[in-house]
Amino acid sequence: MNEKCEHCGLKYEMEPGFFQGAMYVSYALGVALSVVVFLAFFLVIGFDPLWFFIVNTLALVVFAPFLFRFARAIYLNIFVHYDKNTSQDQQVEIKQN
Repeated sequence: MNEKCEHCGLKYEMEPGFFQGAMYVSYALGVALSVVVFLAFFLVIGFDPLWFFIVNTLALVVFAPFLFRFARAIYLNIFVHYDKNTSQDQQVEIKQN
């Protein structure tokens, strides 16, 4: 992960362990993905516990990098407001104060 945003200069690691809270967001996204896989199996294919377990595990493993990064972006967005109208110089000045 980059230390700072190339566009606005935001330091991503604001404090040690800041993104540990993103694990909860990642867990929620993983549960949502599992619900989607379950509904696909239950409504479209027909529920078979073994195949559901296999496909759900594969889906979680394949989408893990996406879920990880998306969870961090969601978590960061909870605490940091991005204003596209603020210039990079103003944002750096705000962070220093």
